[in-house]
Amino acid sequence: MIAMMRRLADLWIDSGKSGPNRECDNPSDRNTLYSPPESAAVDIDRWFTAEARIADIFYRLLGNEAQWPRIHLDGTQSLKEPMVGFTIDSSPIFDPSGEWERFGAKIAMYWFARLLDSPYSRHLARCEFCREYFAYDRAPRTKRKNPVYCPRCKGRAAVGRVQDSRRKESEAHLDAAAAVWGKWKYSRAYPNERAWIAQQVNTVCGTDFKQNWVSKKKVIEIQQRAEALRNAKS
Repeated sequence: MIAMMRRLADLWIDSGKSGPNRECDNPSDRNTLYSPPESAAVDIDRWFTAEARIADIFYRLLGNEAQWPRIHLDGTQSLKEPMVGFTIDSSPIFDPSGEWERFGAKIAMYWFARLLDSPYSRHLARCEFCREYFAYDRAPRTKRKNPVYCPRCKGRAAVGRVQDSRRKESEAHLDAAAAVWGKWKYSRAYPNERAWIAQQVNTVCGTDFKQNWVSKKKVIEIQQRAEALRNAKS
């Protein structure tokens, strides 16, 4: 039951994901016909394929349940909710464990379907840092541009974003230096190669590096990147 509930929750949340790494949550885009890509699909039970959609699971688990009209005290009528039951086979070789597993999956689908049919279906969220589920106070109505984090992980995620941003900036600086490595020629304006390289990086990246930015350690990294760049071109 728990495995199926998690599967349904992930399908529902992932159906509204966007962005380069599909980390941005857009609850308004969620739908029951989403199927995970082949690279992300994982079989977690014997009843459904890894590509099964919420709609497929819903109709296979609940589609054959008995339904009948009900008449209320005030004369109004409604369709009775599907019964969530299971089948008992009287055969002496019948193993009830499989039917109990399917019953658990049906219970999960029943309650998840109730959530989807409520005003809170877009409030369900999943933290991109710890992968735990939580609820938005208010479901976002516009597309988010950043990954989603639970209240407990927001601080740690912010530190991670800063570190990731700094790493990308450093990578860009080194790539800019590697692109001009070996092209320096002596001139009165730039008699020093390291000063010239620093200036080229400043022009491309909008930085304000001095010649000491091109340290011995960075020279090794720049040379390695320049070599990789030459090999890629050849």
